[in-house]
Amino acid sequence: IEKLSTELMVCWAPAKRGDLISFFSLEFAGPVGFVSSSGEAKYHEVCRDPPDADPHNSFSFRFIQSNLVPGTTYRFRIRAFNGYGPGSFTYKTFTTLTTAPIQPKVTRLASDCVTLRWIFSKGFFRRFEELKKVFL
Repeated sequence: IEKLSTELMVCWAPAKRGDLISFFSLEFAGPVGFVSSSGEAKYHEVCRDPPDADPHNSFSFRFIQSNLVPGTTYRFRIRAFNGYGPGSFTYKTFTTLTTAPIQPKVTRLASDCVTLRWIFSKGFFRRFEELKKVFL
């Protein structure tokens, strides 16, 4: 499960069977909300499928993006290329899973009740404040 919170597998397929596609180009722009100095999302190619556009090679139709932050939404775009040039982009966002909550500590145990306490790190409170700004 930890891997699912720091990696995303992006999968795609051609819009129609029989389309004459040379290759796909998948681009990544980082987390939603992050923009370049120009104020726009800056995409860069992370996958070309197949890598050399050789018609004898098969498509994988997937890419794994690693080193991501848990619980964060990321932007991707993809387009196909053929002998006539590039197609239009398709834009998608994907969100990584959050990490598991911290384990509580038992502070009081009796025959009829249990008292639990969670101890949070400074990073938790910093992230909590960031989320409050977004959602409140």
